[in-house]
Amino acid sequence: MIFGNRALLQTGYPGRIARWLGCPPSVVRPHPYALYELNPAWRSADGNSMHNSLGFRGPEVSVAKPEGRLRIVCMGESSTYCTGLNDVSTYPYRLGEHLKRLKPGVDLEVINAGVAGYTSIENILRLLFNVVPLSPDLIVYYYTHNDVHPRWYDGLSRDYREYSCSWFEPPSGGVSGWQKKRHKLATAYVGNIVRRRDKRLRSARHIAGNRPDAFRANLSALALLAKAAGASVVFVNPNYRPPNSDDPAAHAVWEHRRVVEDIGERVGASIVDLNGRLDYSAVGNRSLNDNYRDAVHFTGKGADAAARIIAEEIVDRDLLRAGAAKPLLY
Repeated sequence: MIFGNRALLQTGYPGRIARWLGCPPSVVRPHPYALYELNPAWRSADGNSMHNSLGFRGPEVSVAKPEGRLRIVCMGESSTYCTGLNDVSTYPYRLGEHLKRLKPGVDLEVINAGVAGYTSIENILRLLFNVVPLSPDLIVYYYTHNDVHPRWYDGLSRDYREYSCSWFEPPSGGVSGWQKKRHKLATAYVGNIVRRRDKRLRSARHIAGNRPDAFRANLSALALLAKAAGASVVFVNPNYRPPNSDDPAAHAVWEHRRVVEDIGERVGASIVDLNGRLDYSAVGNRSLNDNYRDAVHFTGKGADAAARIIAEEIVDRDLLRAGAAKPLLY
């Protein structure tokens, strides 16, 4: 049976009808500014994965950072959240284990702030609302292709409004549109709710026409805001299938990689590149090796390998240091 938005997902927890019927908490919930966020009430059926009370993946953490602790926050998309893996297999968790191995005796913690489906727009808001209060010393930002999706639409705005919509935006198409939205809610895939999926509006030619200016501006802002909060920044460039004329999305991802390299040079952020360091092979969205479940999502083996590469770079570059400057953001 399919219920409406407010019966299924009132802000903060499933609606009353869903609770009465014993429906489990949803993975995400609506957010007034960032479209949606992780639902703190969510627990996996097997008990191996959870969201904590602050809306991050993994066990509870305190907002106030303990004296002497180094705090690393991993931000990004489903490839950071590590969809399909349990908590202790995610790359942020493995990053913490590798850093502890490389720096024994150092009090450090790694927090997984990834949210599946987020673009750079939502991550800027997540940084301000959720990450800055944690007083992070280092922010690791890993992206894949989510910021390419908006470029499929004509006349791209800085805030991606052509691609995104409110959770509670009324459906078009009368009764048929209402039924389709009810079905989308029942599938529990938030991308069906807050992203526009009209194939008639999507075109490969739009990707070339939409320069990566919004992506550049958003990641520049994120890096500068992070530094104003007293944190160093590491951008992780992803593996992705090689660009060619028949694959505009792949070309755009490689374009974004060059943008990130330029931002890193301009704002003093470090870059870790997985290309050539973590075995990768894909055709379309299908992975051809055992490091990736598909073109972007790690397997447990791949998450651990990526975490080891990032940890070694962090240590080699001496990035495990408390913020040197007094934070300008609180």
